[in-house]
Amino acid sequence: EAHESTKDLLAGMKAVTEIKWKHLCELYSYNTPPATVKTVLGCVLLLLHDIKVGEQDDWKLMRNKLKHLAHDGRKFKLHVLRANPSKWPKKRVAAVKKLVGTMNMEKARGSSKACAPLYEWTLSMLAFRKLLDKCSEDERTKVLAAVKVAAHNFFVAQHLEDAEGAVLVVTAGKRLQSHLN
Repeated sequence: EAHESTKDLLAGMKAVTEIKWKHLCELYSYNTPPATVKTVLGCVLLLLHDIKVGEQDDWKLMRNKLKHLAHDGRKFKLHVLRANPSKWPKKRVAAVKKLVGTMNMEKARGSSKACAPLYEWTLSMLAFRKLLDKCSEDERTKVLAAVKVAAHNFFVAQHLEDAEGAVLVVTAGKRLQSHLN
């Protein structure tokens, strides 16, 4: 389970780093978004503590949060990658799980180029949170430190040549897996 969760987490992080700024702008451009866009963005903003439980139906509020965060695409991605699932209240996690239950990857892919990676990240973070709940406090601290390094390396790798970036990502993945094994 730890190996699968790590693999999914790394895939979710990578997916976020590959979101293009113009695709974030597309989300912001909706006055009335497709239901899938609203649901996926609601999940992400809930997990990041950018909105409160119950506000995921308020597109105007979510759109304003996205505008603030997506003004610079890197800022948004880094904000997402810095998420700390160990600090998410159970009520928030339960609300996101309920929203995710109405979705699937096919719907996410069909709604927007930014939705699929954000949906993938959401699923991977929920699975990772479940794994963290099973860890001791000491293990949790070590794992979260490794995740922080992995997130940073994913972000940095995006700005380097392919070979250098790949080395950072592989190193981050190995470090994270060693903490989970």
